[in-house]
Amino acid sequence: MADKIMMLEANGLKIKFKNTRADRGVLKDLLFNDKAYFGNFRNFFGNKVNFSGIMLDIGANIGAVSVWAAKIEGMKVIAYEPVPETFELLRENVKLNNAENLVEVHNQAVSNYNGKAVIHYSRSQTTAASIYNLEKGNPNKVEVDAVDIRDIIKKYQEINFLKLDCEGSEYDILNSIEDFSKIKNMFVEFHIKKDTPRTYKVKNLNHTKEEADQIIRILSKDFELKIIQKSCNAEDLINVYAVRV
Repeated sequence: MADKIMMLEANGLKIKFKNTRADRGVLKDLLFNDKAYFGNFRNFFGNKVNFSGIMLDIGANIGAVSVWAAKIEGMKVIAYEPVPETFELLRENVKLNNAENLVEVHNQAVSNYNGKAVIHYSRSQTTAASIYNLEKGNPNKVEVDAVDIRDIIKKYQEINFLKLDCEGSEYDILNSIEDFSKIKNMFVEFHIKKDTPRTYKVKNLNHTKEEADQIIRILSKDFELKIIQKSCNAEDLINVYAVRV
């Protein structure tokens, strides 16, 4: 049975989504509380952060963050979502909010190369899609065009906000960026397994060897960081808020 498509209205925005717990949770934090992204940045960094100009939304999902950035923050958004089924909801939500001139949508994966990528995805929730097969026995996959993050960055004189939430590709993408000077603010979400060290402090990065520490090490060179760690079943969810120093 296909998942029921619902619509949520809040703060003058309308968002269609699959009626799953994961999707409902993301929308609740963003549309009602403004805690998922922009509100948290302001709470953590105060007047150090200012949103305007270009936003790159890598892993745009159904477009809730892109639409908020465009309609509430007044940004020009370039949104990338690889899963065709989810991309259609993204495009529909952009149109539903009359944001076609503010949100440019691409049905592509973003990586550290140009070519093709196979994306494994879940039909039960739009938030689960990755180059890695995250569910044992999951048959759902699709081959899509992949675009190099460096080629995207080259197109813009300045990128005010880069959101990176792509279920495992964060390492490859961040390691490939040679120059972060164009980017003012970043949000990166990634996962670590429970058997890795649970505390990530910027001052103690050299004491671990995990890829997660490499992400933090890269970002801490140019950005002031706020790191939020949440326990989620067999893994921990890491949210990194970064503002250029």
